[in-house]
Amino acid sequence: MTTTAVVGTRATEAWRDFAGTGWRERVDVRDFIQANYTPYEGDATFLTGPTDRTRAVWEKVSALFPEERSRGVLDVDAATSSTITSHAPGYIDRERELIVGLQTDVPGWTDDPEAVDGLADFVAGLDAVQRVDVLPFHKLGAAKYEALGIPFPLLADPVPDPGLIESVRERFRGRGVPAY
Repeated sequence: MTTTAVVGTRATEAWRDFAGTGWRERVDVRDFIQANYTPYEGDATFLTGPTDRTRAVWEKVSALFPEERSRGVLDVDAATSSTITSHAPGYIDRERELIVGLQTDVPGWTDDPEAVDGLADFVAGLDAVQRVDVLPFHKLGAAKYEALGIPFPLLADPVPDPGLIESVRERFRGRGVPAY
């Protein structure tokens, strides 16, 4: 395996303070965890339980389990090809559900202004969407692909610059959808 690292880039500097060496030379998640994991020995007081909103939605979902177990899948639309906008939202409890959308921005793939506008228009019509997080594409997974002997399909694609990410966010914001 060949590993290429450019010293001083933001991606390589992000790992600088982690312990261990094996994971630096090959894909070795176990080594990384063993070298950097610190067990939490406190109690559970920092955890919070489900909200009333979550409990109410879960109660409705749980009520469907006996019927699903007795007859199988409750509903399938086999006549419509599935796309991001082909089906209306399938709410369990529209008033209580909150949605956070994720949009990974890959230059030349997911940043076409017309496509972003179409997605933003669709998302703006969904009452339950709280926000959309626009995530810049990165190549941190390329070494994993290489170690597995699989070509990284987006290796030649550029990482988006911050201006492009911000312009995609602005397209959502322009339609009243908070975007980060």
